[in-house]
Amino acid sequence: MATSDIALIRQRFAETIRDRAQVRPRALPSIARERFLGDGPWHIGFFVGRSPHYRISETANPSEVYCDNVIAIDRARGLNNGEPSSLVRWIDALALEPGQTVVHVGTGTGYYTALLAHIVGHTGRVFGYEVDPDLASQAKENLSEFPWAQMTSGSSYDVPPDTADAIFVNCGVTHPAKSWIASLKVGGALLLPVTASQPGEGFGSGAMYLVKRIDAQLSLAYLSGVGIFNCVGQRDERLNVFLLSKSGADWKTPRQLRLDDHRADASCWLHGDNCCYSTRPVTGAA
Repeated sequence: MATSDIALIRQRFAETIRDRAQVRPRALPSIARERFLGDGPWHIGFFVGRSPHYRISETANPSEVYCDNVIAIDRARGLNNGEPSSLVRWIDALALEPGQTVVHVGTGTGYYTALLAHIVGHTGRVFGYEVDPDLASQAKENLSEFPWAQMTSGSSYDVPPDTADAIFVNCGVTHPAKSWIASLKVGGALLLPVTASQPGEGFGSGAMYLVKRIDAQLSLAYLSGVGIFNCVGQRDERLNVFLLSKSGADWKTPRQLRLDDHRADASCWLHGDNCCYSTRPVTGAA
């Protein structure tokens, strides 16, 4: 396929995602999605209820991957490159600017990490973390054109305190890691997918929240529903049981993430030893 042809396809893809997500899809026309997916044909996913199903692309032509669908990066384990309209909408909520520092937890093979790197530019910094060593190795190779993007394999997190302007957690948790919060600057934003997962499943569903650090407080805003692979090390079984009892509009209720030690009260939507999702708004927040 001619370079001009694929460039036009990417531009039209970006316009489709713009219309669906109702945001400006920064970087989409510039990043080759096929580069992050391995050789085609590809398993292109769609959902029936909570269950993912796949069709195999008719060809190995790169044009096949420019659709608003998840695409398998490891079909056997149910690992996917996420749905573009959802991911672009969430990334837009971070309000990233050139020169900022952003962290991506759960990079997969690096496609959305590349979008983040493109947005913050060469004057910015991107720290990518992927627990699976094979995926991390692929991401490191795929991100070679972005020397300001640093990939780490494993679950360790070593971003210095008060460094990150934004953090995108791309795997389902019951609660945030303390290190994520510690590394977030005042005024910084964190995308946090809080999910309930059935016993024995590696996948959960729930809500994507936008957390903002306002001085010593953490505001919490519902962005959308989410279905996503579980985050290793960030699932508390007691909290998961309570999350399984939540449904529908109930997920839109929390307004604040509390990490202080306090007694559970009527404002505690979900109260645990690690954190509390509270319906009480942050003091002074709109």
